[in-house]
Amino acid sequence: MLKILALFFGSLFIGLGQISFSADYQDSEDFTKEQLAEVQKIMDEVGEADWKALDAAKLYKQNCSSCHGRKGGLGLGGAANLKESKLDDVHKYAMVHFGKGTMKSYKELMKPAEIIAVSNFLETLKN
Repeated sequence: MLKILALFFGSLFIGLGQISFSADYQDSEDFTKEQLAEVQKIMDEVGEADWKALDAAKLYKQNCSSCHGRKGGLGLGGAANLKESKLDDVHKYAMVHFGKGTMKSYKELMKPAEIIAVSNFLETLKN
């Protein structure tokens, strides 16, 4: 029985490792070129003053902390450890915009400027 549990949890952790972010994100197949182009266009259309005027910490707390934790490392339900994320800005935005795995899409729940603000806030969570 213990061997079965060890195999199950071992495969679970390997599966979670596949959800984690690779340092070489250019080879990632998480998002299509079209999705990344869509995200880049949205990001280019939002003015820096628009997203900087928002309370990114509050937006993160309201939308992200229940799974990622207040400091980004909770990992509830397989949520990525944001303290260790190596995503670039476009991929961070894409992750929030489109969602991935168990993470839902926030494109209908948050405005583009809010997603950019939260995406940039994630840098403050790193060790």
